[in-house]
Amino acid sequence: MQGLSVKPGSYAKVLLKNGTLSVSANLQRAEYLSFQRACKELCVSKHGEVTIDLSQCTYGTSSFIGDIVEAVTQMKSDGKKVTVLVSPELGRLLHMAHLYHLFAYLIVDTQYEAD
Repeated sequence: MQGLSVKPGSYAKVLLKNGTLSVSANLQRAEYLSFQRACKELCVSKHGEVTIDLSQCTYGTSSFIGDIVEAVTQMKSDGKKVTVLVSPELGRLLHMAHLYHLFAYLIVDTQYEAD
């Protein structure tokens, strides 16, 4: 993970690689800074097509959702094609907040993909 520091021995939930930002589990408050940094790196990356994969997250605080909205809005205004993948649970949260007006997201149910 270029530019993102992770404590030795810790499990990195945030991974930025080849234009894809993946979050492998629900983030704790202390992990939001890593997510914010990864979003900023993705925004300034040279990739014209980027993906934010949140399909393993089932919950997000208002701060987390705000970071997603800010990053997607910035990247779209910079002309990037942005794909956002979310879990059914996070998709319901985004839908209840009417965020489908701001950006599109695809609901991915990884429970059925494993079968």
